[in-house]
Amino acid sequence: MTLRAAAGRALRGVPSVRRRDEVTRALRRDVARLTREVDSLAAENARLTQQVTSASWASHLPAVRRQFRMGMKLPDAGTMPLTRIAAKLANYRLAASHGVAIPQVHAVWDALDEVALDDLPDRFVLKSERGSAARGVLPLVREGDGYVLADGTARHTPASVIEHFARLEEVGRAVGPFFAEELLSDGSGRALPVDVKIFAYYGVIGQVRLRASDAHGSRSSRKRFLTADGEDLFADADTSLPVPHLLAEAVAAARTLSLAVPFPFVRVDVYDTPQGVVLGELTLAPGSDERHPLEHDQHLGFCYEHAQSRLLQDLHRGRPYALLYGDHPLDHAPRAWHAPGQAEVRWSPPVR
Repeated sequence: MTLRAAAGRALRGVPSVRRRDEVTRALRRDVARLTREVDSLAAENARLTQQVTSASWASHLPAVRRQFRMGMKLPDAGTMPLTRIAAKLANYRLAASHGVAIPQVHAVWDALDEVALDDLPDRFVLKSERGSAARGVLPLVREGDGYVLADGTARHTPASVIEHFARLEEVGRAVGPFFAEELLSDGSGRALPVDVKIFAYYGVIGQVRLRASDAHGSRSSRKRFLTADGEDLFADADTSLPVPHLLAEAVAAARTLSLAVPFPFVRVDVYDTPQGVVLGELTLAPGSDERHPLEHDQHLGFCYEHAQSRLLQDLHRGRPYALLYGDHPLDHAPRAWHAPGQAEVRWSPPVR
């Protein structure tokens, strides 16, 4: 060991020098941490600046939700297309008129005290006409004198089924009428089929989101994002969720239904079943808040803004501000699917 090395070792053994070295190392760690934070904040600032100065779906979506909530509170809102889209049975009638398959509806009741569970098949879904996410939806399988959720996570008695909806109705999270429909399967053996959620911008498909949950109402789920052609949008795709074998049919249905509503955006939820594509619901203001890469967020933002422009052009050309129904017969549809006094409008858009 050289004299200098020996002296350095001796000095490091001195408390004041050792303390200085510890402080120096701590300061360097702080500098490195703060540098990372500054870089992260700079990136976030750049992202937010880009949202302000260019198209951004992340910026538009909160406004879409606010407009939806305000529209639902307007006088005579019940006659507006906005409120018709919020009604599940109205969605079914609209879809059926365009030849899009819908679940078999077993029964419709105006009020909870009219619901007759004993008259239903052993497997069914009980729903309220209005209610978001998993609220107002119970997929049930008869077991003995009661029922079990289709995923097996909870049991219900006939009374507790009604109580579930009564609690939601009391706080405005479920609104009648109430109805029972077939419990769909995607043929994979899953208790609950994969949701295929198609983000449609007045005839243009921005993305397709696959979502699978092992438990009804669970906030945790597996997701995969696709283009309209079935290509993965992101490198970290969850390939355990297969691309729907009827994706082209699902996308075509979503395009048709998005042009049938007078809004620049609608999310069309469908199920890919062995019997074909079946509508789940239409949603104008989805509650999910996925943060997408900047380039894709800008793409969806552009889709929304371009859809607004094309919709305004069609309104100028005479498109009625109404839900546009197709020509497929609706003889099989219960009267409860249609609001009395509301005309079913038809209009053919000009060829662009």
